Order: sequence, then C-alpha cells, then structure tokens
Amino acid sequence: MVAAYFAYQLIDLLFAAAVIAPVARRVDRGGRSLRRTLLLTIPIAGALLLLFALLCAAWLHEPFGALAWAWFGRAWSIRFLGVGAAAWGGLLLLPALAAWRAWHGHSGAAARGGTLLWLLASLALFAEMALLEPNRLVVERRDVALSDWPAGAPPLRIVVLADLQSPRFGAREARVIEFVRELAPDLIVLPGDLAAQSLDDGAALDCARRILRGSAVPLGTFAVNGDVDPLVAGGVADVVRETPARLLDNGAVRLVHPPATERRDVTPVQIELAGFDPADPARFAAALAMPPQAAVRIALVHQPEHVVRLGPAGFDLVIAGHTHGGQIVLPGIGPLVTLSPLPDAIDAGGLHRHSGTQLVVSRGIGCEAGFAPPLRLFCPPEITLITVSGPPAAPAEADSR
Repeated sequence: MVAAYFAYQLIDLLFAAAVIAPVARRVDRGGRSLRRTLLLTIPIAGALLLLFALLCAAWLHEPFGALAWAWFGRAWSIRFLGVGAAAWGGLLLLPALAAWRAWHGHSGAAARGGTLLWLLASLALFAEMALLEPNRLVVERRDVALSDWPAGAPPLRIVVLADLQSPRFGAREARVIEFVRELAPDLIVLPGDLAAQSLDDGAALDCARRILRGSAVPLGTFAVNGDVDPLVAGGVADVVRETPARLLDNGAVRLVHPPATERRDVTPVQIELAGFDPADPARFAAALAMPPQAAVRIALVHQPEHVVRLGPAGFDLVIAGHTHGGQIVLPGIGPLVTLSPLPDAIDAGGLHRHSGTQLVVSRGIGCEAGFAPPLRLFCPPEITLITVSGPPAAPAEADSR
C-alpha cells in the first residue's frame, strides 16, 4: 500500500534527478569551484523544474498530459509533477549533490562542513514536513452563532472530516476515530476527497471506509463529492458503500435536533443539510433553486469558492475543505498554494464571513496525493468541531434607580 502511494513520489524524484544531473554535469565542466558550481546549478535546475510545472499546469494537457494520464490512470495530477520534482530536488538532491561534490573534490574543510550541515538540515526539514507534521493531528473548535437558531434549542455539535486522502490505515487514521468518539458529535460531515490517489485504489478505499465505519452518530454522517474522488476507482459513491455515511449529491435532508427519541425537555430545531457537487453545473443550479426545507440551512461543498453562490442562496453556514490549509505555510507569507481563488486568509482555514454567510474551511486530515509531494509545514492536519447555537444573550440593562 505504501509503495503504491509513494510510487508517484519516486517518479517525481527520478524526474528531478533527470533535470539536475545533466545541469550539474554541464556546469561543472572545467573543474569550477564548489561555490560556482552550486551558484549556477541551483537556479538553472530550479528554473527548469518550475518551467515544467507551469507548462504542465497550463498547456501540456495534450499530448503529454493525456499520455501521462493514460499511463498512471489519473487526470490533473500531472500538474503536480513539476512541483513534486522541485520539492524533492530542493530538499534531497541538491543538498546531496553539494555534499558529494565537496567531499569528492578538492574543497576545504569549511566547504565540506558547510555542505554537510546543509544536507543534515535539509534532511531534518524533510523529516518534519513528510513524517512528523502530517501526523500531528489536532482538533480545531469553531463556534457559530445563528440568528435563526430557536431559543431553548440545544447546541449542535458537528465534526468535519475533510480531505481524508490517506493511502493506508495507520496511527493517524486510528486517532481520527478516537477523536470522533471523544468529541461525541451530533452530526458528521465530510466535504469531499475521501480517498487518496494511489496506484492501489483498493487500499485507499479500504482506509476511507474504515474511518467511515466508526462514524455512527445520532443525526448521521453525510459526504459530498470532491475533485480527487472521481479519480479513484468507483468514486465517492463506492467509498461510502457499506458504511454509515450517506452521499448528498446536489440534494438535501431535513434533520431534527435532538432526535425525538432523545431529550424531550428541550426545544427541537429543524435543520436543512444540503450537499453540492458543482462538477455538474445544471444539477448544481437546480439544487440551489430548491425551496428551503427548514429555517436553519447548512451547506456542504468541497471547494470554498462556491460560497459566493451558496451565501446568496440563503444558507446560514457553509462548510468546505479542499485547500488543505495550503499544506505549506510560511510565517509572514501564508499558504503557498491553495488551488482556490478566495483570499489566502480564508483558504488557510478557520471561520470567516463571506458572501453574506458564515464559512468554515477545514485544513483537512490528509495530504495532496498523486505527483504532489505529501508535505505539511506550519499547517497540521485537523478535525474540525463546529458548535452551532443561537446568538449570545443580550446583557441585562443596569438598574438606573
């Protein structure tokens, strides 16, 4: 399973080597100094890798992209080939090249020590980004106050499991189930990308199903389609099969909280939970035009950018994933890539107000897969707990007597 998942990363690494090695060999002709070799090799190789990434994203869908998709059975993941190659080239190959050049050339002790420190620091950063932070699962709590929430109705606890995208069931996935049990939510929602891209679809599907089988809660578990799910055999409909989860495919359900079988001493609240898949524009538009089923309306969608249509359609709360928080977040700069047109402050995750409604964006649990490097930095995976309630009570007026 792990080998199937990381086969894409091996392709990235080999591609990076295929770019860097000839550049380094050509630059090093004539026995240039280590410093001059690196000063020339790094920008040239980096520029070539970046150019390839841009070409894949913009122009090379045909014929190169189609050929790669046919080979590996994946669609737009070819766009990440240049990004992955640049990541592995910068983190692993270039530091290793510098160390090898220093220790097998005529460099002095200072150059050898410097390149060795660079290599060790790069390996430590790689370990943090690839092994430690992706498994540092946290719970983010978001409190949402809705003006239409009936007085006397109990708060609604929603757990968001966004972007599971795990190649196998391991310690992190087991912690997901443990956290869900500890949080004891009333409702679980999954805003798409349940399964990871892998050369072994069966293992990725089994991992997602094992998480979903531990998700039985009073009001149910509901999922929508993501943009990676269609690339995995069977799609999201196959993922939720034989689990407590239910797929909302441009449709809605009406929920009563708390269920009639539970507390009878509180005011129940009627909730409309709608799930959208904008990949089918006609059905998406038809679902948006459906009349409201309850006073409190919650929308579930994969990409947060669709809040611009869901807010004006009358939804009080929109829940989304997709961005992974950017995965790589630099202090003072923010997320490097979010694949979303919304402002980075929103795409980085959290609770925001946009398009006349409240929007919760989860950083998700897994990492981008396929050719994209599965790295996180200053952006740990999260389970999101949303507590929905009414507006805070107005402060009592002071006695003026």
